[in-house]
Amino acid sequence: MHIAESSLKESIFPVGKLPLSPKGLRWVLGLLKIPGIRYLGVRAVMQYLPRCENVEMSPGFKMFYGNIVAKNVSFCDVFFQDYADIVIGEGTSFSYQCMVLTASHDFEADFQTVIAKPIIIGKNVWISSRVIILGGARIGDGSVIAAGSVVAGEIPAGVLACGVPARPIRKISRPS
Repeated sequence: MHIAESSLKESIFPVGKLPLSPKGLRWVLGLLKIPGIRYLGVRAVMQYLPRCENVEMSPGFKMFYGNIVAKNVSFCDVFFQDYADIVIGEGTSFSYQCMVLTASHDFEADFQTVIAKPIIIGKNVWISSRVIILGGARIGDGSVIAAGSVVAGEIPAGVLACGVPARPIRKISRPS
C-alpha cells in the first residue's frame, strides 16, 4: 500500500478535457435516492477504491476517480476531488464535511487549464470538521488540523495547525 513519492506528479488538463474514468463521476454513499435503500455501504464502494484497504465510511462520502491510497483510515462524509493521487497514512481520521481538492484552475495563465497536484497525509493524523486540503499539501505524521482550517502547504509532524491558511500553533505532546 506504499506509493513512491517520486511517482506523484502534477497533472495539467485543458478545461473540458479532463480524463474520464470508465464509470464517470462517482457520488457514492448516501446520494442515490432509491426507495428502500438508505446507502450503498462500504463493500459496494470499495470496488472503486482499488488502492484502499480497511477503510470506514459514513453516508455522504464522495469521490471522482478512486485515486486514493489509504489503509486503516476512517472517512466521514469527506468529498475527494482526486484528479491526482491522494496518499493517506494508516490511522488517519477525517471528521465531518471535509474536502480534499487536488485540482484548481490556472488563474495566472488562461483560466482554461486545470492543474492537479498530489496530496500526502501522514500516519495518525486527525482532520477535524470542515477542513479543506488543497493540491500539493503535505501533512506530517501525528498532526491535528483544527476545524475550519485550509491546508495549502506543508504542515510538519506532531503539531496542532489551524487557520486560513493553516499554520502550526503548537507541538503536540502525547503520552508514551
